[in-house]
Amino acid sequence: MPLTTPTQESVVESNRSPEPRPSSCRATEATLSSAERALLLAVQRELCRAAHPRLFRLDVRVDGSDVELRGRVPSYYLKQLAQASVLRLQGVVGVRNEIEVVD
Repeated sequence: MPLTTPTQESVVESNRSPEPRPSSCRATEATLSSAERALLLAVQRELCRAAHPRLFRLDVRVDGSDVELRGRVPSYYLKQLAQASVLRLQGVVGVRNEIEVVD
């Protein structure tokens, strides 16, 4: 049985969505500080709460208090939804939205 980390376990509390799993919310975690790691997890949770499968597959990068979003979505609505979801998080100063809209 493989070892799991807390970000791989699903934890469901009342009025909360399950914890994001790496297979559904991908992120680059190379040499992040503990604050950046916490912000990354918060962004992943928020994107998963948006409850749209396309947002689960976005790549997320954190640099200090700035967040970069990359990936592909089928509409401008989803691109804006992802950005707005991240911007409302405490600790996020800026969002670089590199999400491509493709048909």
